[in-house]
Amino acid sequence: MDPEPESASVEVPAGRVLSAPELFAARSRSQKLPQRSHGPKDFLPDGSEAQAERLRLCRQELWQLLAEERVERLGSLVAAEWRPEEGFVELKSPAGKFWQTMGFSEQGRQRLHPEEALYLLECGSIQLFHQDLPLSIQEAYQLLLTEDTVTFLQYQVFSHLKRLGYVVRRFQPSFPVLLTFLTSVNYLLLALQEPWCQGTSVQRYH
Repeated sequence: MDPEPESASVEVPAGRVLSAPELFAARSRSQKLPQRSHGPKDFLPDGSEAQAERLRLCRQELWQLLAEERVERLGSLVAAEWRPEEGFVELKSPAGKFWQTMGFSEQGRQRLHPEEALYLLECGSIQLFHQDLPLSIQEAYQLLLTEDTVTFLQYQVFSHLKRLGYVVRRFQPSFPVLLTFLTSVNYLLLALQEPWCQGTSVQRYH
């Protein structure tokens, strides 16, 4: 068996300008994600070599997806800077269409919450910098997802709802109650049934 790559060894260069042949090759490669024909039940431990091989192939597929270089036109990306001391991402160039449903203005500056910035980075809508250096998606995960900002589980809920077509914003209560950021899709959808929450924080476009 071929050795599997370690997660720490998977690096994607950020901000590199491609040559003409590289750009042509990147544009002509397949943009389709691999189709998954397996589910959670396929990986219930049975100790078989066949299952171990399926797991190895799935992990190998994951590392290949993570290692693939993503190509975007610089002119179509919104420049943004991560401000760790403030816990926000500040836009350095005019926002795109995403500003209609994401971000906020404060002291005359356009800002994004960490989960919004990471989602837009994954979608290829912004180019994120830290200390004037461009960040890869892997680096952004490490810097933006912390216990002091947004946890990985919280981001999973946010990105899952966004991909389902919902407009998701942080809820700002108008009365003094203790609210926690919901960390499960089922719990979040259950909370939306409460009268005080309906129509305030999540919408879906049809």
